[in-house]
Amino acid sequence: MLIFLGISLAIGFQNFNDNRKAGIKEETFLNNLLQDFQADSLKLYQFSRLTAFKDTAAQKIKSQLWTDSNQDIDSLFVIANLFFNGRYLQFDAFLPSYDELISSGEFTLLKSERLKKVIANYLTRLKVTTTFFYSEAASSKQAYNEHLHNYFNAEIMPYLWYNANNRSLDKLKELGIDIEGFINNPRSKIMVQNVAAVDADSYRDYSSNLREVASIIDLLKEELK
Repeated sequence: MLIFLGISLAIGFQNFNDNRKAGIKEETFLNNLLQDFQADSLKLYQFSRLTAFKDTAAQKIKSQLWTDSNQDIDSLFVIANLFFNGRYLQFDAFLPSYDELISSGEFTLLKSERLKKVIANYLTRLKVTTTFFYSEAASSKQAYNEHLHNYFNAEIMPYLWYNANNRSLDKLKELGIDIEGFINNPRSKIMVQNVAAVDADSYRDYSSNLREVASIIDLLKEELK
């Protein structure tokens, strides 16, 4: 009986020790996941704000170039935003802690089945979006930029980027611009509308991702309690 009791106590202590180590390890992973998702949420917030701004800028460009024919065109504003609207932001989740859990085979350390399911569903939907929507959006932006460069020197983009607080219309003219040619081409308005639609869709997608990430963050905080 003493031998049996001793073995039972030893096994019980070993199990307790293993569970304690697993709990510590799970808490570490949960904290790391929380930090990763918080970083992604900040990036998604910035992306959603920027795409919303670009969509608004596209509407102002259309108004200036094709609606309010009697008003003076703010050429510097129009050209700057024509180029910035050609930039495309593709969000990619960066979750090294989750990747480590999967690659190490320690995904089972997470006890919450709900948390595991929510994260897996989020990443699956993100992968589908990347495969279809993002590739189509990138193609639209590429076609827009190719059209834009028929009327504006491509070197304008780096000039605008590195001179955000000191831009000159004279410098843009020196590089090469043809606003009249751009306005008079019927495809120009269609191109501006296309990229506005891309940015509007991107805004909705980033906002949806942001809500999903926020719910995952809440679940992670609950588990850490």
